[in-house]
Amino acid sequence: MPIIIAPDTTVTVDPPPLPTIHVAPPTSPTITLTPPGIPATGPAAPVDPTVTLVPVVGPPGPRGPAGVSTNASCVWPVPQPVFLVQVQHDLGFYPAGVLAIDTGGNPVEYASLIFMSTDITEVLFDVPFSGTIYLS
Repeated sequence: MPIIIAPDTTVTVDPPPLPTIHVAPPTSPTITLTPPGIPATGPAAPVDPTVTLVPVVGPPGPRGPAGVSTNASCVWPVPQPVFLVQVQHDLGFYPAGVLAIDTGGNPVEYASLIFMSTDITEVLFDVPFSGTIYLS
């Protein structure tokens, strides 16, 4: 049910008293530190002293199947001097090796390398670059 108050009416509400909480003075906790045990290295000693542990080494197992070799690489010519080269290599992975060789056959350090996707790599240079970019 709503309460309607006439204009120029003063209403005073006394809040309920707040509860008092008594806190004991702080005490110093007692802390005991126990260092962790150091694990033993090597084989564990036998429980029975008449037992001797002898390591057993068998013959090597059969050779596993050969892995897949793709020799995947990309050679990207850059005929005009540019600062940014976007290489669409379609290798399907992020190339670990990126080498820039200028038209004089000298290796050039690039400023940054950005992998846009597994098929596109951007190479940014501090100075205009022309030559060839090798990715593998």
